[in-house]
Amino acid sequence: GAFFGEIALLAGTPRTADVMCTQDSWLIEIPAAAVREIAGKSPNFARVLAEHARARLLANIMLTSKLFQGVEASDRSALQSRFTPQWLAKGSSCISEGAPNSYLYVMVSGECSVRKDGREIARLSAGDTAGEISIITGKPALADVVALSDVVVMKLARSEFDALAGKYPTLLSEVYRLYIERRDADAETSLHDAEDLIV
Repeated sequence: GAFFGEIALLAGTPRTADVMCTQDSWLIEIPAAAVREIAGKSPNFARVLAEHARARLLANIMLTSKLFQGVEASDRSALQSRFTPQWLAKGSSCISEGAPNSYLYVMVSGECSVRKDGREIARLSAGDTAGEISIITGKPALADVVALSDVVVMKLARSEFDALAGKYPTLLSEVYRLYIERRDADAETSLHDAEDLIV
C-alpha cells in the first residue's frame, strides 16, 4: 500500500530521490492529471496526500541536512511538527535584503541564489539553510534569496526557533556555526570589493 512520487507531483519540482525495487514488484502508475482530478473531487484525498508529502519532506531533510545531524533520532519527530512547507515559484524571493525576516528556511528541492546588492554571492540547494543570520541577530536580512527554479523549502518561525533552542542546544549550536560562516564569508567578500576599488 505504500506510494511515492507525491512530492514532485505536488510541488512541481524535479524528483528528490531515486526509487529502486529490491525484488520483483507490481506497481500501479497513476498519471499526474488523474491524481489532480481526484484531489479536486475529494478534499480528503488531497489532504492525506499533502500530509504524507509533508511528512516525507521533513523526514528526508532531517536525515540529509547538517542542521539536524546533532539532533537525536528520537527528537526529530518532535522537531518535524514545528516546520511548515512552502513552495516558491521560479524568480520569487523568500528573503529580501534590508527587510525583516522571521523564518529559518531549509532547502528541500530546487536551487536558490543568494544576492547582495544585486550580485550573486552563493547558491543554495537541498539541505542548505537561509535566514539564520537574521534569526540569530534579529536584524534585517543582509541579502536576497531568490528561487532559480521551482523550489520547496521548510520554514521555522523565529518564535518556534527560540522555543526549540533551549531544548535542543545542538540545533542552536549548528545555526550559530552557520551564522559565523556566513558572516565571515560576507566580510571576506567586502574586503575583496574594497581591494578592487583601491586597485
